[in-house]
Amino acid sequence: MRLVIWPAGLTVDHQIFPAAPAIRMLAAAGLALVAAALWIMRKAYPAVAIGGAWFFLALAPAALIPNSDPLNESRAYPAIAGIAVALAAAIGSRRGKPLAALIVVSLVALAPVTLARNRLWNSDVALWSDAVQKSPGKGRAHYNLGVAWAREGRVDPAEQAFRRALELDPDDDWSAAALGYCAEFRQNLGQAERFYRQAVSMNTENAYAQEGLARVRERISAQENEYNFEGMK
Repeated sequence: MRLVIWPAGLTVDHQIFPAAPAIRMLAAAGLALVAAALWIMRKAYPAVAIGGAWFFLALAPAALIPNSDPLNESRAYPAIAGIAVALAAAIGSRRGKPLAALIVVSLVALAPVTLARNRLWNSDVALWSDAVQKSPGKGRAHYNLGVAWAREGRVDPAEQAFRRALELDPDDDWSAAALGYCAEFRQNLGQAERFYRQAVSMNTENAYAQEGLARVRERISAQENEYNFEGMK
């Protein structure tokens, strides 16, 4: 709700922690009060009540169904339509002029922020660097930053990002496989084999790691055969 009112601290991958039981109870009580208020005003201000109910019902599936991402900004997009309906109804009322002026001022203030955010989305490296800055303890953000660097051919920063991702999430087979790719890129086949094998041991269904392991082992075998042949000569 705070991001809808004032979208500061936006990121493609939020890092949040479970709230304390007291905070959960307070939040539940707050939602109950909002629901009661919407019910009370349903006759006097039907559009406001409908818009408010729309907002909470649109977010309900994400709130009630367990998932790996407790917070994702895209889930709020359909819910924001309910806020728009409620604001439009409030502006259309007899006392809506001050609210309309406040909304106009807010839009003007947020315009440069929107432009800056749009520029950030134009670059994968910039987008995930921003995510790492705001979610430093989340391995997935570091992994995706490494992927962005790798796509630009920057193996050194990519490897640093993958190592940090694996430190934060030691069971992440994709980070281990990515480190195998970096080692293979540097022709360090022994290290690449170890990382690919580690990734496969974590997840036997990781096809990328399996292909990398088979490829590296084939190259190591070819090098050993070539060395043996030269020794025979």
